[in-house]
Amino acid sequence: KQSKDLHSNDWMNQYSSRRTYEDSSMKGREDRADPSRASGMSMVKSGMSMVKTNPPLMKPGKNYKVAIVHENYPANRITTKESIAIRDELLLRIGVERGVGPRFSNTFEENGAIVFECENQQTVDWLWANVFTITPWRGAKLMPMAWEKPPIEITLEAPKFMDRLSPEDICLRLMSQNPEISTEAWKFKNSQLTSKGLDLIFHIDDKSVETLKSLDFKPNLGFSRVNVYINRQ
Repeated sequence: KQSKDLHSNDWMNQYSSRRTYEDSSMKGREDRADPSRASGMSMVKSGMSMVKTNPPLMKPGKNYKVAIVHENYPANRITTKESIAIRDELLLRIGVERGVGPRFSNTFEENGAIVFECENQQTVDWLWANVFTITPWRGAKLMPMAWEKPPIEITLEAPKFMDRLSPEDICLRLMSQNPEISTEAWKFKNSQLTSKGLDLIFHIDDKSVETLKSLDFKPNLGFSRVNVYINRQ
């Protein structure tokens, strides 16, 4: 009876060993079919698999600006507190992987976004992928986007009698009477007659803003000084 029990135990041990070997072999085949399982990380959780859009390609020799914003930007804008939380979360991921980490030349807040100046394509790709996997606060829904500084919008109050002139002709007179002003980078958007005169809306560059500021936003135009207002900066 004792011998029979031992024989039964041997059979169970052999069966258990065979099942362990088969399970191990099956797991090995699954790992080879899905490398992410072998590493203990599901591809669903990896950054690149969750990227909704392809990262932009950099031009050689130039830094590329990538912004992190809320999914419903610009309706919802990143606050200073949120930008700090985003930076802290990304910092935890730098140096975790092998090889050279991402390289940034600067990071700053601008117009409701946190902007990263990337020095190479690898950094753009790294940032683009990680945005979709970080959770700097509960319920955070963030997305990356190629960043260009929004234009500065101004209103130029021209005299009413200038409504017969084109925006280009008005700009020519503005430059002629104010040699320090250059309107070459200005982009005309629209115009509207008001009780005070002719309002012209332009998108202008930073240098022009500084020049207008030095003139107290009252350049010469026609037969008087006119008012210039910044609508959006």
